[in-house]
Amino acid sequence: MAMTVLVSHSYSAAPRAVPAAIRRMGPGETLELAVLGVASHGPVELDRIAPLVRALGGPGWSPTADVALACCERLLQIALLRCETADRIAGPAVVLTQAGRRRLRTLLRMESPVGRDALGATVAVLKVAFLHLLGAGDQWRELDRMVASMEEELADMREQTGDFPIRTGGVRLALGFELRSLETRIGWLAALRDSVAARLG
Repeated sequence: MAMTVLVSHSYSAAPRAVPAAIRRMGPGETLELAVLGVASHGPVELDRIAPLVRALGGPGWSPTADVALACCERLLQIALLRCETADRIAGPAVVLTQAGRRRLRTLLRMESPVGRDALGATVAVLKVAFLHLLGAGDQWRELDRMVASMEEELADMREQTGDFPIRTGGVRLALGFELRSLETRIGWLAALRDSVAARLG
């Protein structure tokens, strides 16, 4: 299953090259634009991110292709808002085709079928999938930000589970699974962040 992003490129660049105007943007914005196909060549294909989905999801978490596609589309919505005035954002480098614009506008009117937790986890996966578009320093900063955010979420979950007595085995099992899943994601991202730090020396 693949999703073709309808974007025309009016610049000639080596694969994975990022236009200077986009490089000046923040890492998060650059990653959102990458999902649109602005900074990467070719369509966003789900099979490219499937291994990351499995790695970040943790034990037993395996979202369907439909869930991953819905998350791709949500990121496209975000990116569309940043591409409304292409001249302001990236100069003449990128022009969204009329067909692509119509498709994205349709998505903006759709309700996301994805739950909040699944959406957040898969958005993280997609961002990691496009980290190669950033320099090593920005890669490290983006990964460090993601790890810090997830660690805060983990601390909140632990505090909440301590505040409420768990009386049934089913509830205890479910909460334990959520905690382990989040811990797995944090560990995976932290290891990736540390490998980038090693490259930076």
